[in-house]
This record gives sequence, C-alpha cells and structure tokens, in this order.
Amino acid sequence: MLIMGGVWAFRLHTTVSSPHPADTAEPPQPSFHADMHVREVQLRSLLTQSPDDTVHLFQLGILLSQKGDFKEAASYLERYLDLHPQGRQGYLELAKAYAAIQAWDRAEQTMRAMLSIFPNDPDALYNLGAILANQGHMEEAQKYWHQVLQQPGEGESHKLARQALQRLIR
Repeated sequence: MLIMGGVWAFRLHTTVSSPHPADTAEPPQPSFHADMHVREVQLRSLLTQSPDDTVHLFQLGILLSQKGDFKEAASYLERYLDLHPQGRQGYLELAKAYAAIQAWDRAEQTMRAMLSIFPNDPDALYNLGAILANQGHMEEAQKYWHQVLQQPGEGESHKLARQALQRLIR
C-alpha cells in the first residue's frame, strides 16, 4: 500500500516480479534503456510480420509497461487477451497498466473478466479489492480481500490482503 496525496492507494499485485528500474534500489545500468529500445524495435518488427503472435504481443505489452508507456502497453495486452483469453498473467498485467493511468473502471472490468475465467484466483481477488479501494469502495474491497484469505495457500496476495485489512482496521 502506498499513500498518495493523503488518500490510500493500494498497489496491484502481479505474480512475476517487475524488472522495472524504479522497483529496485540500484540505479539502472547505462545500457538498460538502450537494450530496452533495441528489444522494443525487435518486437515491433516481429509483430509487423506476425501481428497475431501472442508471445510477442505479451512481451511488448510488458516492455512498454516497464518503460512507463501504460496506455500503449494496454493496447498490446488487450490484443493479447483477445487472441489468448486464457492468458492469466495478461489480465494481471493489463489491470496493472490501467491502474497506473488511473483507468479504474477498465482495471475493474479486467479483473472481473479474469475472475469469470479463473474463479477464486487470489491475485485477481486481491487486485479487484485494491482497485475498488482506490475508487473509495472500501466495504466491497474488504469483501474481496476476505475471499483471498479463504483460498488455499499462503502466497503474496494472501499477505497483501491481510495487510490491507489490518490497515483499514487502524
């Protein structure tokens, strides 16, 4: 959870860690952005040749998110999910991109779509709660966070849901 402008801001959780330089304490290596640019050019070229290549659509969406170009990232991730609706990680990344540009309605729709395919997915449940909380719907957010804690396992979403619920009690 982060506090922004005096309002609680709950960050979304994705199951893979982000190699974005802002997520590390170390400053990025000088070649990081150059390498990212080269990879972006490669992916765009590959997609020109095969526009329905889901692997490259997903990779370009992730790369654009890492660059902070969330709106364009969302367009590639949307296309990825159109072609591969079972792409669980695609839903998480798309919701994260929408949340980054505060397109909360779109992020909420994305998590609800994911839950229609992957019912009771702890990451989707946690993220939906975070999205709702960021829109000020705390009671509904709590409902989804409690659902996370009812799921088997003890992953990162369980930990984040527990922390969110404890934070709201204080």
